[in-house]
Amino acid sequence: MATELVWECNTQVDCQCGVIRHIDLFKPTYSLSLKRQLGSRPLRNQWMRVLERFTAQNITYPEDRLPALSGLAQQAQDAGLGRYAAGLWLQDLGHLLCWVVDNKRAATRYQTYLGPTWSWVSILGKIGFANRMDFLKQNNALVSIDDLSIKTGTDPTGKVLAAHLLISGWSIDAALHVTIAASGIQDYTLKTDLGDLYDKFVPDTPFDNLRHPWTKLRVKLVSLIVFRHYTPQTPSMVFMVIGPARDRIVPDESIDRSDAFERLGMIQVKWDEVDLRDTEDFDSRFPRTSFKWYKQATRLEKLMLV
Repeated sequence: MATELVWECNTQVDCQCGVIRHIDLFKPTYSLSLKRQLGSRPLRNQWMRVLERFTAQNITYPEDRLPALSGLAQQAQDAGLGRYAAGLWLQDLGHLLCWVVDNKRAATRYQTYLGPTWSWVSILGKIGFANRMDFLKQNNALVSIDDLSIKTGTDPTGKVLAAHLLISGWSIDAALHVTIAASGIQDYTLKTDLGDLYDKFVPDTPFDNLRHPWTKLRVKLVSLIVFRHYTPQTPSMVFMVIGPARDRIVPDESIDRSDAFERLGMIQVKWDEVDLRDTEDFDSRFPRTSFKWYKQATRLEKLMLV
């Protein structure tokens, strides 16, 4: 029996390997998968795959997405994934925050609050994880989660009413230049002390309510992981791009909005695309002293992300 996730609806069943095609095989297979050792494919990575497939579906009512996953989340929680965090998991959240939209021009943000900006549930669109195949967590997490506050209804794995994270780590200030063409298509350039990064930024959704066709936004690049799964000799650093939180992003009136940030998108940068480190020697342990950009970075202490 393979250690993998299998998906069932009323009329169809599917699995990662494509072997299970009959509906009557699903329940015993799924039950055994939760009881056995997971080997080289832990549930965390399986959950990434579930989200990649789930977000590709055209759910009629967006607010039903977390309730639709609730049963699966409860069983995954019982199997050892720990505390649920608005469609993600507090355990290894530094790795799970690396979700990115598949089509940066197609995703949208629902007018009604669906969840925190750091969760995929806040946007409507298909997502993916560049680090999903990193079963052994070879990619070092560079951000720590100090606290998670989440308010739900009667179902703790269902609809989210409000949520925020307190994170610590390292960031660098940047200017995000947004250019809007006559066709309405937006282009993005991040300007940092490390150099200009063209066409690398992937926004969670296109920016709305911009007053001018050329706009500069002050943002922070928060380092999440050092990524080396596909090209060990040319690793990358994955950053989450954040900016000051807008009022409609913060449903909890008890939160001081002046101290809160929202997630805007992601960027992945290779060593050979920008000068991130001091030496040519690559240390597999990724000590902070080897990162040139850390000399220009600011230490974050319990920054609020909503």
